[in-house]
Amino acid sequence: FERKPYGWYLAAIQCTLAKLSARGRVEVRQDGNALEGPPLADALTNTRLHPNLILAPEEQFTPSQNRGLKDFYNEFFDKPPASEEAKDLATETKAGLQAQVDKLSILVRDSHNYPFLKALTPVVENLRAVAGKTYTWYLTDFGDDADELLDAKENVISPMLSFMSGGQRTIYDEARDFLKDQGANFQSTGYDEALQIRQTLEDPNCYRGDHMRRVKSLMEGLQSQIDTALAGAKETAIDSLVELHGRLVNDERFSRLSSINQQHVLESFR
Repeated sequence: FERKPYGWYLAAIQCTLAKLSARGRVEVRQDGNALEGPPLADALTNTRLHPNLILAPEEQFTPSQNRGLKDFYNEFFDKPPASEEAKDLATETKAGLQAQVDKLSILVRDSHNYPFLKALTPVVENLRAVAGKTYTWYLTDFGDDADELLDAKENVISPMLSFMSGGQRTIYDEARDFLKDQGANFQSTGYDEALQIRQTLEDPNCYRGDHMRRVKSLMEGLQSQIDTALAGAKETAIDSLVELHGRLVNDERFSRLSSINQQHVLESFR
């Protein structure tokens, strides 16, 4: 394009190429990888890299391909995409999937506190693989993977995110702490109820349905049993202490103690 007498100067060629690239008309590749953003700007302005660049017309996509990706975006992210052009739409989809990977990965790291979060591991791996594709793949080969991700969203991602951001997580935390704090009491009362609560918390599907509502009901009933048993145990203990106190103060050996020693002995009863 620089050939005399009608060629352009280099800056004009670079500017035109950059404009075509920004409008999605030309794709620039280096070592088999499509360049975008800052790497593309560096490649276009660095003449030493020009021999390694391959320019090709941007692949054109059908309206149905574009519409299919829009429908997926809207359904998976629960909002319409901001982009209309095919390339921008695919790039936005890729960025959204990567953000989902980052979000869910944080939850997976907390699976030692919430074992059911391990169900997200294969979902995150699938999302990570899909998020690593080229933008053209989302418009030409995304079909089966898109359906799988939508199923994962409905069956795992959405109910799990809802669980972790709502009142069900609070119930789960309260029940887990309750079992830990009251463990010594279950040998005396409420063993079966405590076992049911523990089994529910360990259930891989406890984030679905109304499991936590049942856990809350069991926990409230069990707390009532413990309170009743504890009140009875305290009453029995106090009666025993009163009896022992009476026997002590009526013992003639106690009367022979000095007042200081008597107070020292009685301190344990108080």
